[in-house]
Amino acid sequence: MKKPNVRLFRFSSLLFFSLLFPAAVFVLSEAFALKQDIQHEAIAVNIEVPVRVYSKGNVIDNLKIEDFELYDDGKLQKIDALYFLKHSEITRMESREELPDNLPVIQPDTQRHFVLIFQMMKYLPEVGEALDYFFSDVLQKDDTLVVMSPIKTYQFRKEDFQKAPLVGFADQLKAKLKKDILDYSFEYGALLRQLIQAMSNSSGEDGSVSWNMIRMLLERMRDHIYLDPTRVKNFASYLNDLEGQKHVILLFQNELMPFPKTDAIHDPYGQKELLKAELVQESGLNVEEIRNYFADSSIHFHFSYITRRENQILDIERQQSFGSMEMQFVEFKQDLFSVFKDIADTTGGITDSSYNARISFQKAVEAVENYYLLYYTPNNYRADGKYHTIKLKIKDGGYRIVHRQGYIAD
Repeated sequence: MKKPNVRLFRFSSLLFFSLLFPAAVFVLSEAFALKQDIQHEAIAVNIEVPVRVYSKGNVIDNLKIEDFELYDDGKLQKIDALYFLKHSEITRMESREELPDNLPVIQPDTQRHFVLIFQMMKYLPEVGEALDYFFSDVLQKDDTLVVMSPIKTYQFRKEDFQKAPLVGFADQLKAKLKKDILDYSFEYGALLRQLIQAMSNSSGEDGSVSWNMIRMLLERMRDHIYLDPTRVKNFASYLNDLEGQKHVILLFQNELMPFPKTDAIHDPYGQKELLKAELVQESGLNVEEIRNYFADSSIHFHFSYITRRENQILDIERQQSFGSMEMQFVEFKQDLFSVFKDIADTTGGITDSSYNARISFQKAVEAVENYYLLYYTPNNYRADGKYHTIKLKIKDGGYRIVHRQGYIAD
């Protein structure tokens, strides 16, 4: 049987973390340059709203059109059609009986494009288990797949999946992902070792010289994971250009950086606390911008925030030789959590925080595999180029509902 081949794809328009984080450097291609924003003149007849409904942690799949109330900018709307998708199949459909004759037949595009993103400093065994599960139980031969490690991107086309069993791709991909994460963390680890050495040399009255080095190293470590707002927009543009349902699952590993306590090094000018404030990354993205970028109805963004166990933090402390210095571990990426959560909320995806990557990944996959698509025609629709909010309720209550939050009327 032919062995599957995992191909490295190096065009910038297909990359997420090559666009977001400068540590991932790729070859650019003008042929795949991202398009400038284009105002479409076609008037949208139906607005598509992905919806996920849960009760006590279980997926609810038996709701009807009459169970939902949908509001567009606060105004109650009539829902034209409802579909429930399991895997890539429509398992149930329902339409409003009094649909106007001039409305076109609604035909959901169920083609699936997966983008799996692993932004991690340490390869975890649970990641391999998650990939085994994805290739054996989730991915289908008609799907496409892009997998992004911190430094490389791998693309699978439908044609690739026709040549070999899907499970055969998992082992190759796990090996490549493990190597990429190791290579990515090596540079970060080298900076960390230099930081520890600089801190050790800063205990005397001449510590101001080492303090300049500490500042530079901390800034380089921060820049290693810098998030560029423009590149977030470019990634959204790439997704918008794809046809069908676009499912993005981001596994983002929490990272802690050592930082000297106030009296740990000589700091005559009180710069340490100021530097700490500067290092907490501000993405420059607000909710309005994120909503505009990811307003496309068929983008589903799921965010899994992988935290460290307490014993893992203790292991880090034991592995580093800080000597007699007083150190603290600081999270410098709080704002990134907010950005990715806002993207998930905007697209009707889920956000999960867990130390177990496999369990968190499976929660995201469950959201991918089971959801409703609702369609409605806004009353007095105008292509005004503005963002319009969507609010969904279930009449009986008692459910947790996650859905797309709005659209651009262009």
